[in-house]
Amino acid sequence: IGLGAGPQARLQDVTALYTAEQVQAIGTTYAPNLRLVWTQDFLARLSPAERSAATGLRLELPLFGLRHAPLEFYSVPDERRVVIPLASVKFLDDIAVAHAYYEKSGCDLGAVSDYAAALRFSRQAPTGSPLAALGVPPEALTDPDVDDVAMKMLKSTVFFVMAHEYAHLLHRHRSYAELDAGQAQLQEIQADDFA
Repeated sequence: IGLGAGPQARLQDVTALYTAEQVQAIGTTYAPNLRLVWTQDFLARLSPAERSAATGLRLELPLFGLRHAPLEFYSVPDERRVVIPLASVKFLDDIAVAHAYYEKSGCDLGAVSDYAAALRFSRQAPTGSPLAALGVPPEALTDPDVDDVAMKMLKSTVFFVMAHEYAHLLHRHRSYAELDAGQAQLQEIQADDFA
């Protein structure tokens, strides 16, 4: 499954948060915007050598990743693919909205981080959307400040993720299955540094 398949704690299934129908519906908005971030924001900023290394690279936007994890972004270097599942972008979007809403409301931002950590390590499947679980009202995005902060957080995070996954291809990183933990960590640091 590429570089995103390293040894990890038990992961939650994002389909407990969003149905395929929900992800498909938001995908009609997300997919064109993600492609614009990829082509106009990311690829356009690469150096000529980096752009040349991106030749033949495919951005794939499936509904879910292979493991259905909430944050499942990965690249497949041998196949020159960067995979950004729409359900994972939706999860990032919800976390960004919650963060922006909590900040504007003067609430403890730690609750948003705690939710994400609890989701990752809980033995019980989550129920409902992250926004509902965090008590964010449906009308939160009607506040222009919340909308602006959430959008900036989402776009910058997605940009970083795309750059990080591209870096694995640029540096010809190997799959986790071929590496020990120390080598995998060095690859991740190199990808983060590029991003």
